[in-house]
Amino acid sequence: MAKPAFIPIPKFVKDYTGLRFGRLVVLGLLRLEVRSAGAGTKRVPVFLAKCDCGNTKEGLSRNLRNGLVQSCGCLQRETRVKSGRASRTHGMRDTPEYAAWHSMKNRCQSPTSQGYAGYGGRGITVCDRWSGSFETFYQDMGARPSPAHSLDRIDCNGNYEPANCRWATIDVQNTNRRTTVFIEMNGETISLSEAARRCGLSRSALGARYASGLRGAELFERLSHEV
Repeated sequence: MAKPAFIPIPKFVKDYTGLRFGRLVVLGLLRLEVRSAGAGTKRVPVFLAKCDCGNTKEGLSRNLRNGLVQSCGCLQRETRVKSGRASRTHGMRDTPEYAAWHSMKNRCQSPTSQGYAGYGGRGITVCDRWSGSFETFYQDMGARPSPAHSLDRIDCNGNYEPANCRWATIDVQNTNRRTTVFIEMNGETISLSEAARRCGLSRSALGARYASGLRGAELFERLSHEV
């Protein structure tokens, strides 16, 4: 196996090399992933760690720090065997919650999945706590509130983990897409689509004015003159 190509630790990144997190000991910094953060971007450090069982595991610094990644996956498998859960079913295989969990894993972990390119293919992962156990996923997320709700990530560039997931309606999810444009209107930050609705205009009309470079009060002053 080729030796991993580690990169130097930038000044803004805390060096976790040599530190232990559960069964993992960090070997070095693999890369900095560029992700959206509000109106800009941020660089997220991804470390490579060696598990006590001999396997290696990639992990975001925050996931290591928060305990969401503690092994290569062996810890979860052993826990299931010791508790007896590996040999019995949870009785929820036909539920929408199980379907959401299964689809989440497929999108992130199966290259043959239809949605893999937009999830696992761009670095979105499922935390160890959920990857090996539907029961812990259900324990954290609970039952979906209604048939109108589905699994949603709060940070659409973040991973599937307890702090970043919720049950949300399609309207909420539509305002949380990577392509969603947010603007200031009367001191409130809202999506361009919501601003158009409040102004009584189409999304395309307001979008065209936004694309022309108008911002803030100037955008809405022009609208009031044109309507």
